[in-house]
Parts: sequence; structure tokens; C-alpha cells
Amino acid sequence: MFSSLTELAAAVSAGVENLVFQKGVQGGVPIVGHLLGRVLTRTEELLGHPLVIGLIFLFSIIALLAVAL
Repeated sequence: MFSSLTELAAAVSAGVENLVFQKGVQGGVPIVGHLLGRVLTRTEELLGHPLVIGLIFLFSIIALLAVAL
């Protein structure tokens, strides 16, 4: 669907802009702020699981070993 991270970021930005300005700045900004807050909270909860932390650590060690060899 998105061939690059840049396209994904542009699509998210366009979606947020449409939502804010369709609702009006007074109504759209609080809605988008609340939505982004929920997304960030869920992301933080996901990253806080021991399995996820362990996988991030494992992948970072593998990456360091790959660079060192």
C-alpha cells in the first residue's frame, strides 16, 4: 500500500489535516489531540511488555554483531 515511510507519513499528515479543518480548528484540534494521545498511550503500553523489550534488545545485539563482523 505504502511503498515508503515518507508516503505513510504524508498520508497520516493529510488525514490529520483533513480531520482538523473539516471539523474546524476549534473542534478538530481537540479531537485529533485526543486521538493521537490514545495512539501514543497504546504504543507505550505495547513497548512496555517484557517480550517486546526482549525482542528489541535481541535485534539490537544482532545488528551490532552484524556491523562488527
